[in-house]
Amino acid sequence: MRCIPICLYIAAACLIVYTMAESALRQWLFYELRQVFLAGTGVVIVWCYRHQTDEVERIRLRRFKWLFFVSVVLLVLIVIEDTIVIFILDPLNAVTPAPLYLSERNFSENLLASIYAVFAIYQTGKMLQLRFNEPIEANTPVRERHIEDLLPSYCARHDLTARERDILVLILKGNDNQNIASELHVALGTVKAHTHNIMVKANCASRQDLIRDFWKD
Repeated sequence: MRCIPICLYIAAACLIVYTMAESALRQWLFYELRQVFLAGTGVVIVWCYRHQTDEVERIRLRRFKWLFFVSVVLLVLIVIEDTIVIFILDPLNAVTPAPLYLSERNFSENLLASIYAVFAIYQTGKMLQLRFNEPIEANTPVRERHIEDLLPSYCARHDLTARERDILVLILKGNDNQNIASELHVALGTVKAHTHNIMVKANCASRQDLIRDFWKD
C-alpha cells in the first residue's frame, strides 16, 4: 500500500521524461502526475472511511474533513493553473521569461503545501504536549481527544479485544480496578484478568509502564 504507489509514480515520471519529446504536453503530464498521486491518496482515504467499522476511528477521521475538501479544491486549482500557464501562455516559446517563471511555480500548489506543513506542525505540537514519561493526570477534553486518536492503532497493534480496549481507556484515565469494575458493571476478578492480558500483550510490567508505552508509542 505504501511502496507500490510511489514506485508507480517514479516509473510514470521516468516514462514521460525519457520517451516523450520536449513539448508543452510533456511538461504538463510531468507536473500533473503529482495531482494524480494526491488524488489517489484521497480515494484511499475515502475508501478507508467508508469501510471503517470502528466508530471512534470514523469520528476521528471526520474531524479532518475540512482538510480533505480544501485539498480537493486546491488540486482542481492546481490543474487549472498548470493548464493555463503551460498551454495558453506557452512558456517554451515565450518572448519574456515571465510565463516560464510561472510554469515552474504553481501558486495553488505552494498554498496546498503550506497548509499541509502548518497542519502537520500544529498536530505534532498537540501530540507532543502529552508524549512525556509522566503524562498529565487531569482528564481534560484535550487529553481524552488524544486518547481517542491513539487508541485504534494501539489496540490493533497489540491485538486488544473490545473489552480490553474499554478497560485500557479507564486505566489511562487513572481508574483503579474497583472503579473500573463499577464503571463497566463487571466483576473485580474480570477486570484483573483483562488488565493482566493487556499488560502481557503490550509487554508491560505495570500500569505505569503501560501508560508510558501508550503515550510514547
